[in-house]
Amino acid sequence: LGTRLKNQEIQLSYLLKLYKAKKKEPSDFLQRLTSAVNKISDPKIFKHLMSNLTGDVITAAMTVAIKDQLEGAQQAFAQAAPTVGEDTDTEEGDDFELLDQAELDQIESKLGLTQDQDEEAQHSRKSAGFLSNLLGGH
Repeated sequence: LGTRLKNQEIQLSYLLKLYKAKKKEPSDFLQRLTSAVNKISDPKIFKHLMSNLTGDVITAAMTVAIKDQLEGAQQAFAQAAPTVGEDTDTEEGDDFELLDQAELDQIESKLGLTQDQDEEAQHSRKSAGFLSNLLGGH
């Protein structure tokens, strides 16, 4: 029983290695595997071989899934990380420029801000000055 089991394991192991090495068509591999399994007459040997084969298939599936996840993460990281020669924006202030008072006045006139609004702004400044004086501020 032990020798027959070992021979059957060697035969199935050889078929799996052959499949991996030559990457044959799955149908060809399945035909060879079916032929080898059909030659097994002892149910205990068959159960043992199927248990080992199931473990190998699960291990292979998990390996492929983990490998795919790692490759996907590596690709995402490589795309997200800037290259050495790539310009990185370290200063966010590069996207705008400060305007001087003349430019602000010009924009206000284009937007149609009237002198009434300017007077309201001056009045609020005077009120703030009054409160500031009343409270003893500078």
